[in-house]
Amino acid sequence: MEGNDVGQKGETIMRKRTLIKKVISVFLIASLIAGTVSTGNLPVISAASSTKSKICLKIDKRNITKKHFSIKEGKRKKIKATVSKQKKTKITFRSEEKSIVSVSKTGTFTAKKEGIAKITAIAKVKGKTYKSWVSIRVLPSKKKNSVAAGMPARVIKNGTKIKMHFGDTVIPAVLNDSVTAKALIKKLPYTIHVERYPEDFCGTMSDELPYKKKALHYGWLDGDIDYAVGTSYFTILHSGEEDSAEYGPRVNIGVITCKLKKIRSLKGDYDVLIELAKK
Repeated sequence: MEGNDVGQKGETIMRKRTLIKKVISVFLIASLIAGTVSTGNLPVISAASSTKSKICLKIDKRNITKKHFSIKEGKRKKIKATVSKQKKTKITFRSEEKSIVSVSKTGTFTAKKEGIAKITAIAKVKGKTYKSWVSIRVLPSKKKNSVAAGMPARVIKNGTKIKMHFGDTVIPAVLNDSVTAKALIKKLPYTIHVERYPEDFCGTMSDELPYKKKALHYGWLDGDIDYAVGTSYFTILHSGEEDSAEYGPRVNIGVITCKLKKIRSLKGDYDVLIELAKK
């Protein structure tokens, strides 16, 4: 799925950077030997920039600085913050969405309801202010939603019912009223080739679907049907919601309406026919 794609892109970028560094090193060595290096022609790196203080944020020893972290409603965690090159520095915290996530002055935050909230850590060092952040996604409590055991947590009311045919197995689902979902509905019936992965069934759509920026998010709930922006991936997510916060951006377009074990039991690749459910 897109997480693998992002990883491959990241690896490619790192390889290019390593190659560039090697080329520059060879050039400098050759220039020094020839006695032709002039410091006036080389970029000067400011010592101040290399010693700039930075705030590092961790939750359960995991680095979450400028990243995304998922937690369920009612749960509480503590953010451990440190400032580089500083032994003792006062750090304060604030939540941009206090109704979703509240945070104390010491960094202990509470997930209050489903949604996304940004927590910012602020430190002042020698008259200068430094900031860092973490995006907290609050997942709904399955007990609170009172859904049957093994059913997806997300509930969509008054959506468009569809059927997805995995060979002889039919997976019922409902699409929401997002711009992206409506664009898919116009294409139905639609067939897409999907492959099985540990957390989802994923396939590339022949055309990109429209979306609104405010609908973009990271992570998913088991049972979600998502569209991955930038890759045109159509994904049916059956597992891994607890560790999904770093994957995105994506748009939720629906949810399956059968027990998760039904889709988890499917193996291999499929040409999936998606069609409107008969009323």
